[in-house]
Amino acid sequence: MKIINPFSAAGILIVITCSILFYILLKYGKNKLHKIWAIFNFTVGLWGLGVILIGTGLTAKDALVGWYIGFSGGFFIPVVFYHTVTIFVKKKKDQLIPLGYLFAILSTLLNYIFLGNPQFATLKWCFNSLYYVKSTSVSFNLLFILWVGYIILGHLELFKYYNLIKDKVEKNKTLYFSLSMFIGFLGGSMSILPYFGVDIYPYGNFTIPVYCTIATYAIFKHQLVDINIIIRKSLAYSILIAVLTITYFLMILLFEKTLQGLVGYKSFVISIIMSVLIAIFFIPIKNKIQYFIDKYFFQKSPIEIVQENELLLQEVAQTEKLRVISTLASGMAHEIKNPLTAIKTFSEHLQSKKDDPEFLNKFSKIVNHEVGRINDLVCQLLEFAKPAAPTLKETNIHRLINSTLEFLNSRFLQNKIKVIKIFSASSRRTLHIDQNQFRQALLNIFLNAIEAMDKGGTLRVETKIKGVKDQRIQDSDLSNPLFLQSSNPVFEIIISDTGYGIAPNDLPHIFDPFFTKKNGGTGLGLSITNGIIEEHKGIIRVESQLKKGTTFVIVLPINNPSEAI
Repeated sequence: MKIINPFSAAGILIVITCSILFYILLKYGKNKLHKIWAIFNFTVGLWGLGVILIGTGLTAKDALVGWYIGFSGGFFIPVVFYHTVTIFVKKKKDQLIPLGYLFAILSTLLNYIFLGNPQFATLKWCFNSLYYVKSTSVSFNLLFILWVGYIILGHLELFKYYNLIKDKVEKNKTLYFSLSMFIGFLGGSMSILPYFGVDIYPYGNFTIPVYCTIATYAIFKHQLVDINIIIRKSLAYSILIAVLTITYFLMILLFEKTLQGLVGYKSFVISIIMSVLIAIFFIPIKNKIQYFIDKYFFQKSPIEIVQENELLLQEVAQTEKLRVISTLASGMAHEIKNPLTAIKTFSEHLQSKKDDPEFLNKFSKIVNHEVGRINDLVCQLLEFAKPAAPTLKETNIHRLINSTLEFLNSRFLQNKIKVIKIFSASSRRTLHIDQNQFRQALLNIFLNAIEAMDKGGTLRVETKIKGVKDQRIQDSDLSNPLFLQSSNPVFEIIISDTGYGIAPNDLPHIFDPFFTKKNGGTGLGLSITNGIIEEHKGIIRVESQLKKGTTFVIVLPINNPSEAI
């Protein structure tokens, strides 16, 4: 294989950066825009792969394979770009899209038929480093005119959309999207110039990775195209520095090979020494670029970025807790209403029956009972909202489950959900747990069940006492203390719903932080629940079938609280 030259080096960067962006869009994208944009990056990456083969090909035949591959992606780039833009700007059906795909398919087929044919386009040795396609036919040139046309139309749509929108956030997203695309195409289009006989080395290909870098940065920092990713451990920064480092090493290799060609040395030892010297020479340049990234892209140092992201994670976790508190408060409003009604009724009759000892005695007992009930409810909410370290104490688990379900009574009625409770024989069963944390864990599961049964259904809550030997032990459970002492009994809480269910591909990820398929969801509810159960030395499992429902099984130790937990 021939040495890497700038053309093939650009191809390597294109493949790497497009692959990163392609992965981000497929991993975190939820709608059609993300999928089409992912396809766009696939076509650009295919062009990059062809560029690598063209730049490193030993013969014209080798390079021809690269051009076949490169053009297979290249002809689809403009129409997929235009398709992506029409979705981004919320444009209705456009007849140019199917025509564009047809044009891309025909162009690709014609490419395989005519490329290398002297009557249309042939390969010529250019820039003393690679075999480049040269145009020899007007008809073949029309393909490139159409190619440029779709790119211009796409940018015009973005320009019009940017001028129409008033929302600053949407305007900012449009600016980043347009800027990244414009930079990528501006430089990438330089690859066409030698095709028309304008012998300018296609260094413009290096701007395509810049497009990917800007787009990736905008996704992480500004939630471009509504992909909401919380940056942990400075992922965006790491991606940028990784691209920079790869470019740095490629430049060292290119300069060393260029120097080798000028001086004429062939010793491997001298090559190593020269590479080290060139690397030392380029270190200040690399540091300057890294400083630029820190200052102008992030306005912070890497340590500050990590600290900012950790704080952001805590804020989102607190938001999730506030969501649960709002649910509790809503339930409280309904729970407090009944005691207040009783108190109001008796107070209305107090004036007329103030001399009736029997009435006063009954009134006193009822008022004391109802006021105590209201006080308990308010205390529960205040304790739950108050940030505090876990406090493990003996708690009646059945009473906790009942009170948590009572808070949600209005939601159950509103969604036409029937609640079935089947508790183990011992109604006074106690567990050594943190009452507030465990209530949050239960609420998160119950709220998920309610959202899954928005058209009605059945929520079944069952408790059982089992021996560990009765459990289905999984490989991931073997390190848990719960299963290391097989003589200890365990307490199971089984929560089942008849809702939509969870897709098999999503099931392994439901406890991952920030994984969500719900619009507006944080993806932290079940992650927090899993963390709470683990802190109690327990295990949570889930089974689900689409359109049939989901079952959560919480397994907790119960034998000797001081040892088992």
